[in-house]
Amino acid sequence: MNLGAPAPDFADVYPEVIWWAPVTQQYEDTLIRRYRRGLSWQWLRRLVIGYGGDVIAYQAPPRHDVAPPWTYRTVHGRIDRRLRVLGALLGTAPAARAPVPLVAVAHSLGSVILSDFVYDAQAAAGPGALRARYGLALRALFSLGSPLALYALRYPHLGFDRPIALDGDARWVNALYRPDVIAYPLGPAGPAYAAAVEDWILPLRWWPWYWTPLAHLAYWNDRHLVGRVAAEVARVAALPVA
Repeated sequence: MNLGAPAPDFADVYPEVIWWAPVTQQYEDTLIRRYRRGLSWQWLRRLVIGYGGDVIAYQAPPRHDVAPPWTYRTVHGRIDRRLRVLGALLGTAPAARAPVPLVAVAHSLGSVILSDFVYDAQAAAGPGALRARYGLALRALFSLGSPLALYALRYPHLGFDRPIALDGDARWVNALYRPDVIAYPLGPAGPAYAAAVEDWILPLRWWPWYWTPLAHLAYWNDRHLVGRVAAEVARVAALPVA
């Protein structure tokens, strides 16, 4: 669907893709060019810079160390702009209409970014922050191949007990393959996540690479996952808007 044009009357589902990777990719490309001579295993170095670089670049520094803007805020700013575009397609200002249900699907580091984005918004404005800011109610969340559980290491003295708040009877499904070494269940991270999140171990497929860590790249065309997301979109679309 072309999100730059008015939606047809029969459309009641608005897809919106938020692609944050270009924010960090330009700097990673520069780093790869800088070190491409004199070192071996270049393909593996590109992989390390690509994946590890995203995590390092995204991490917000302590406020007293580095003045903004940070990559953290730049990435969040991209999400904010796309959600405002989506809100504009819905017509009136958020305060003037009932909130529209939102189903979010986030993969890998993107699931951490989305969790951070919603957490920061709710920390500043309460559980209804997305409703007030964008006129959207987060009614379902799918995290795919998510390393979010590892972020319990960031502040071990504080505990990992504050999952983001979803609206009403919303569902958070954390989908992962057993061979995906980047993905971890959220339930074992603590009681709060065990109560808020359903960890779903996806069945493996027969192609050999699905039985390896490369399964991390396989979520988007998994028929079980796609079917469940579609069913959740249908369920949420049928709910009364309130």
